[in-house]
Amino acid sequence: MAKSSAQSASRVLGSAEQSDPTLKKWYNEINRKFFKNKLPAEVLVRYAAPDGKAKKTIASADVSKDGVHKYEIRLNPRLKTMSLTLSLSALAHEMAHVATELKDDHGPAFDRWFKKLSNRGLFKKGALRKDITLF
Repeated sequence: MAKSSAQSASRVLGSAEQSDPTLKKWYNEINRKFFKNKLPAEVLVRYAAPDGKAKKTIASADVSKDGVHKYEIRLNPRLKTMSLTLSLSALAHEMAHVATELKDDHGPAFDRWFKKLSNRGLFKKGALRKDITLF
């Protein structure tokens, strides 16, 4: 007997990776305040070893392979034991890659996004929290 599309969708969603709730909260806040909600909501944001990258890699952004999310941002799990400033700086950096749809590694489009973020105040002291300055 063929499975219904609702059952199939439920199975796909059930097997999809889940975002870290705290990182997703920061993603949503940074997206709202500094990207003007231009980034997709369907982004998996989690602590995981950057896929296929050296262990020293801090973070990465890639197209998601789970069929549910458009992109995946991975922060190295070592960041959990470091400062929140490092995690949020890495997250904002990877979000700029998502803003370019991963088409402009560190080229002109990426630079334009970083200038926009700077002009919008992301790197000012206390932009996200009183005790944090992103860099």
